[in-house]
Amino acid sequence: MDPIPEIMPISDLRLHQSEVLEKLPAGQPVVLTQYGRAVAVMIGPDLWNRLLEQLEDLHDAVDVLQARLNPEPAVDFEEYVTRREQRVQA
Repeated sequence: MDPIPEIMPISDLRLHQSEVLEKLPAGQPVVLTQYGRAVAVMIGPDLWNRLLEQLEDLHDAVDVLQARLNPEPAVDFEEYVTRREQRVQA
């Protein structure tokens, strides 16, 4: 992926949509602007899926780290069953 994405006014997209769409599968994002401000980023589906997988992996890593930093007290199975039965009876 090119570190500097192509920047294009959204009005140009109507005129050059086929050229823009050809760039997306190659992993080249296109930033669309309106009145000089970025309003959208177009990326291809492969890049989108890779980014989603990376984000999910990062969420999982954060969850693991939080679980390690704040472990819940362990309860053996028989104690769990006893507590559960007490809650059900109440």
